[in-house]
Amino acid sequence: MIDEIVNYCDTQYQLKNGKCVGCKNTCNSNCFQCLKDIHFNPQCHRSYDCKYMCYHYICQDIHRYATEMAWMWHFLFKEIKWDTNCAMNICSIGCGPCTELVAFEEYCNRNKIQIPFTYRGFDLEKNWTELQKVARRYAFHPNNVFFEHIDVFDYYENNDKPNVIVLNYLLSNILKNSPKYIDEFVDKLCELFKSLPYGILLINDINYYTVRDNYIEKIRKNCIKNNNNAFKYHFANTTKDFYPYGKQLSKNNLLFDVPDDIISRYNTSTECHSAQLIVTKK
Repeated sequence: MIDEIVNYCDTQYQLKNGKCVGCKNTCNSNCFQCLKDIHFNPQCHRSYDCKYMCYHYICQDIHRYATEMAWMWHFLFKEIKWDTNCAMNICSIGCGPCTELVAFEEYCNRNKIQIPFTYRGFDLEKNWTELQKVARRYAFHPNNVFFEHIDVFDYYENNDKPNVIVLNYLLSNILKNSPKYIDEFVDKLCELFKSLPYGILLINDINYYTVRDNYIEKIRKNCIKNNNNAFKYHFANTTKDFYPYGKQLSKNNLLFDVPDDIISRYNTSTECHSAQLIVTKK
């Protein structure tokens, strides 16, 4: 599944000749630099508003993000021991290109885990729609995969609640681009989780204090009530100092092979560096 998605994005990206056709910004023909600005430049508040940048993003980062999420599914099945007879109704908030779905399907396929599930991804950024359709096309269970381009909290006021909620690099995105909204978002998220009769909350994000200490920890403290438990994890970082957040994972390398031409063309990320939180509600 992951290879098919990367092959699609690589093929589409190489159709670009010079500047990105239809780009709404001052294009410098370098999607790597645009992504770097979006992720690290505090003055840049662009969305993923160019389809070629989205293709580049997949080739650059999907292997790392899918690996990080594969570890979370591993903890859920092997350490927390989710009952595979119990259906998973997965809600991914701010799903983008749904790397957590890729990780889930790849993990279950490789480990021969058969479990009834639905995946429902929510994202208001419609530039991801094309790649969401690609992910659904190559999914092992495409009829179980749905996408919504509406507010997640409005949706669950009128529909059955999930029992698995995923935030994959969402908090850092909100903090960078909509900081006035993040406290309201965290409050609504905690209320949604509290409303579930049982369930799991999975958060994977940057291991940086503004996100980790101010918001991931706030969610943990607000959600560990009664029979709830919390599990914290982090990856080592060989390139710079890192913060120990809960248990350190034994490895930070990719679980998915990356072709050499993809690595050289897109400067593909080859180490995992995130902080992770799992909250269980029995």
